[in-house]
Amino acid sequence: MNSLQNSVEYSERGNILEKIYVVVIAIILIVVSGHRICGTDFWTYRAAFNGQDPSSFESGYVYLQNKVFDYNPNFTTMLLVVAAITIGSIAVAILISGTSGYISWFLYFTTFMYFYSFNGIRQSMAMGVFLLGVTLLYKLNGHRIMQVFLVVFLYQYASSFHGSVIMVLPIVIASMIVARFDNVEICKKIFRIGLFLAVFLPPLDVSFIFESPLFSWMTFGYKEYFNESDEFNNRLSVMRLGYAYMKAFVYAVFAYSFIKNYGKYTMFQKQLGYLNLLGYIVVATKMNAPMVSRLLQYVDHVPIIVFPIILMNEKDIKMKKLLFLILIVFGLATITMCFKQNVAGIIPYIAE
Repeated sequence: MNSLQNSVEYSERGNILEKIYVVVIAIILIVVSGHRICGTDFWTYRAAFNGQDPSSFESGYVYLQNKVFDYNPNFTTMLLVVAAITIGSIAVAILISGTSGYISWFLYFTTFMYFYSFNGIRQSMAMGVFLLGVTLLYKLNGHRIMQVFLVVFLYQYASSFHGSVIMVLPIVIASMIVARFDNVEICKKIFRIGLFLAVFLPPLDVSFIFESPLFSWMTFGYKEYFNESDEFNNRLSVMRLGYAYMKAFVYAVFAYSFIKNYGKYTMFQKQLGYLNLLGYIVVATKMNAPMVSRLLQYVDHVPIIVFPIILMNEKDIKMKKLLFLILIVFGLATITMCFKQNVAGIIPYIAE
């Protein structure tokens, strides 16, 4: 009896320490991000902040920028506020989801999403809000009216920072529809589709789709995000294409574990798993277009929460070790490639 009580107390202390860890790491990341002087778009955002130029940014960002400027006309203050929204949203999502804070922060850091936020300020805010929003959305399972309200609010709020969030909404809605069936056979079919696409579908350049007038109309005129072209958006280079296959493999292994242990998940965890499975379809297509890259950045935030949950629910020790090893290798490979290419210009002395 005493042994069981000690075990429970140890577990509770561990949970408290993990929550403290999540908060402390979030604060450190916010402070570092707020005091940086790097990133391809750093000078563009600083010039806009000092000049109060609203012409090229969404209304939510412009409003936030103006309010911060009125409070303190120092761009560092603006960066701290932006980082607090971005990283704070992700930290809250980690805490609410009950996932492993240790592994989640490891993934956020090593998959370069933290460093990317140094450059894509507005989209990173939208992605942080997106991750927190879907976490809350799935927590409200069974409350349809509240879920509809949250989806509308999520889109309005996130899109006020960056219009690209509209690209991921169909995936979120589809995950909610799949959740209503709660059927592992559906998951298996989605997995097989993703596996087929990953193996047999050749990489295609589909930029022309996003440049069409019809697509521009469907996305409310956010065409400037869809037809930009640079080396970092080109996913058909040998290195980027190899990375796309590696990512598809990682998603596939974790999707397999999710399906294999499907009955051990709570409904909340299943819904996150559905979203991750649908994200696997996007990853598996390996299609090339600027907007596909933007969509992938939203999709890539989901594993921050889902992969640790899958790892924790895997009961086979050998499989658990394999998943853990894959996460380490994938994370280190990602951050090495991104630093080598100086993605987002976060290494100032070689940034163009």
